[in-house]
Amino acid sequence: MPEIIPNYHPFMVHFTIALVVVSFLMCVLCYFFQFKPAIQQECLIVSRWSIWLAAIFSILTLIAGFHAYYSVAHDALSHQVMIQHRNWGIVTFIFVWFLAIWSFISYRKQKAINWLYTLCLAAMVGLVMITGWHGGE
Repeated sequence: MPEIIPNYHPFMVHFTIALVVVSFLMCVLCYFFQFKPAIQQECLIVSRWSIWLAAIFSILTLIAGFHAYYSVAHDALSHQVMIQHRNWGIVTFIFVWFLAIWSFISYRKQKAINWLYTLCLAAMVGLVMITGWHGGE
């Protein structure tokens, strides 16, 4: 039975991307619903769970990415692009885990989100998009 794709990295990466974007959007919505504490709390819960799940899926994405890096046939030019994508992926992986741990510590200390965390989440979305762009190349 032939495989549709040569590896699972393209499949796994979409979960990480979507969860990071959802986490950021829900975090931003927390600011818009300050006058509705119940809705704000729900947005915060979704944002936290999304970044936590993104971190978990990033492990699978990274493993599948390294498998693809070492198993997919490519020429010298493609190899340079794959090196850039791999390096951006490692930075993205570290940053998503940093945010997930920060989010978890805030949750355990029962602290609300702040503008610095939201700004870091926006940067995370940028990192995911840059990494994805390099992967698409």
